Order: sequence, then structure tokens, then C-alpha cells
Amino acid sequence: MPKRSRHEDGGDAAEVLFMCSAKDCTQSFASQWSLTRHLRTHTGETPYSCIDCGKGFLQKCALDRHAATHSDQRPWSCIFCDKRFKQKEYLQLHKEKLHGDILADIQTFKKENPEEDDIENQVNGKIQNLTKERDDARNIAKTLTNRLLNAGFDIENHFLATINDY
Repeated sequence: MPKRSRHEDGGDAAEVLFMCSAKDCTQSFASQWSLTRHLRTHTGETPYSCIDCGKGFLQKCALDRHAATHSDQRPWSCIFCDKRFKQKEYLQLHKEKLHGDILADIQTFKKENPEEDDIENQVNGKIQNLTKERDDARNIAKTLTNRLLNAGFDIENHFLATINDY
């Protein structure tokens, strides 16, 4: 059983710390569960295994996150470009890499205008409106193209003639 000690750094005297019993480890935890999870880093125990590939995990939440890699579902979508992702972390990396300038502008605006606490919601709302308008325009273009094709319009020759005009 791990050693217990009272919190001695001026904190709540009733708080019990659970101390790691591994050699040369000085970590302490506020709960038995946190200590148990930590001890697995020393033992290498991975009690949660993926049924698809066998990969082991220390925590169930990590297994659940991993399971998404075996699925075709992409529940996380970028508000800036509608690209979809299997994991929230991949979406965040995408936004930082491709849309970092917009995110930086939002952060700068928030610092300069602290009273505007819902700026991200405002930006998200405007982006969603623009995305809807873009999607509507795409749907109209698809509908018109299908109508033209169904009516026998030779779209390929039309584009070739248009290109040749330039």
C-alpha cells in the first residue's frame, strides 16, 4: 500500500496525499485513482486494449479517443473551411497550422477589447453564415450543371470554347 502523508505546504490540513511508492519518484496525488493511474507509468500496465488492433492504453479515455482512428466517422469540423476530422486534437492542429493567422487576430482582438467576451462566438457565427452561403452557391451550381447535362448541353465543349477565347 502506498505511503500517505498530510499536506505540509500550507494547504488544507485535512487533505490526504497519496504518495508514489516507486523508487526515486516523489509524486503525490490527491486521490487513490490518480495514484493508480500514475503507477501504471512505472509498471507499463495497459489495462485497456483496442479490439481492432490490440494497442494498449493506460486510461479508458485514451482507448476511446484511439478507437476513432478505426472509424470512418469524422465528427469534428473546422469552422473556417469545413474540413472534417476524426479527433478533436487533429482539428486543433489543423486550425493552428492553416488558420493560425485568424486565431491570432481573434486573440489580439480579445486582449485589446476585453469587454468583447463573445468575440469567438461572433466570428464563428459569421463564418457559419458564410459557409452556408458558400454551400448554397455550390448547391445552386450543381443543380444548374445537372439541369444543363440532363438537357443535353455539351459542357466540355463549352469550357474548351471559353478557354480558347482567352
